[in-house]
Amino acid sequence: LALHGQQVIAGVLVSVARDELDTEAALHDALRQEEVSQTLLRLDPDNIVSINNFAVAEGQLGDAFWSTGRLRGAIPYYVKQLEVAKHASSGGATYLLGFFGVTAGTAVHQAFIGDTASAAATVAAAEPVLTKLRQSEPSGSATLALADSAQKITESWVALERDDLPATRRNATDAARELEAATVHGAPELQKFVWLHFAYLAEGQANYQLGDFVAAERSLAKSLEAWKATGQQAVDDQRRLGLVSTWIAMAQARQGHLSEAAQTIGPVLKFQRELAAKNHGDRWLPQELASGLYAQALAEPERRAALLREAAGLIDGSAPEVRAMHDVRQWRERILQAQHGAGGA
Repeated sequence: LALHGQQVIAGVLVSVARDELDTEAALHDALRQEEVSQTLLRLDPDNIVSINNFAVAEGQLGDAFWSTGRLRGAIPYYVKQLEVAKHASSGGATYLLGFFGVTAGTAVHQAFIGDTASAAATVAAAEPVLTKLRQSEPSGSATLALADSAQKITESWVALERDDLPATRRNATDAARELEAATVHGAPELQKFVWLHFAYLAEGQANYQLGDFVAAERSLAKSLEAWKATGQQAVDDQRRLGLVSTWIAMAQARQGHLSEAAQTIGPVLKFQRELAAKNHGDRWLPQELASGLYAQALAEPERRAALLREAAGLIDGSAPEVRAMHDVRQWRERILQAQHGAGGA
């Protein structure tokens, strides 16, 4: 019982450190959480709660490495998290849905670093679990609807990293439609809103890159509302909302709604600059701020040159592994195109 308490407390300390943007403290506490989890499982190896918490510990370790810019160092922890989460999935619907969530996180992180083959293999490995669920769950099952949608959303994000925008939009749209139609009560309702957020975000980004800015704004607004409906308000959650609002502002600016876009991006940039002033090593915050500056440049043409120059400097100063990522390269290309008057969509 004491070890279980220590395991939970260490996880909370990781979250506190992340809220404070103290990446090394988060890594230290995450390593301690892993150590306690391993000890606990040696004493009680069949305890599903402890197994699940071990999976959480591995995921938090991956996130800690990811936030420091050591992206390839994070991947083995996400893979380990997936292995443990699959073991825990026998504990019932909550743990089973957790497995599909971890599948998504693992596959998307693999795709982010350009390892699309591993990402595809991760997605494929979850298919037998989904097939078994289809055979065991009754028609109209909320668990099945959530799991099936999760798999489609994972496929949509992996496709987005391959720049396969039609596949991204198709899978994300199908998943959102399925989720909206699902009747979910109790604890799984939170999971429904989380998946709706990711479905609409993928759909919105695909629509934006395909040049359908009206549809993009509509999808992104739904993504924003879905995450707000989760009620989560940690710094990471506020950063996530800021990311969505950045894309919304970009879509508004591309429609010529410059005043509206400026109002959307203004609070986001204020928040991002406040975070930057107290950042203790989070390597993703500069890219988030650069994205916000790009959106502001679209919304305020009179300040365009200075904003784009600052944005480019932030991207160029990013950690090497971060700067090499597909998404970050895309942001750099948008900024460069805008600097040269080519629009930078």
